[in-house]
Amino acid sequence: MVSAIEAVDSLDLAPIESRINGLEIQMKAVSERQYQLSESIMKASEKSSDAIANSRETSAMVGGLRKELEATVNAMDDKLNTLKRSSMNPLSK
Repeated sequence: MVSAIEAVDSLDLAPIESRINGLEIQMKAVSERQYQLSESIMKASEKSSDAIANSRETSAMVGGLRKELEATVNAMDDKLNTLKRSSMNPLSK
């Protein structure tokens, strides 16, 4: 039993400890990178959400303008037709 304990004590654990420390540093770097990526994804998600909202707002405005323009064109057509009818001389036929 004593010889087993002495054998374990004589093992050089420095390379293993060094490797563990290196792996801990790598894990911290990976964790930091994941955090940065999640922040980037959240920012991109917010920007895309804003872009969608702006797109919908613009679409609604364009739809309203289209209706206004159609109404204006129809009103001008009606006035033009009225003007044509009033300027025709029914006796010229």
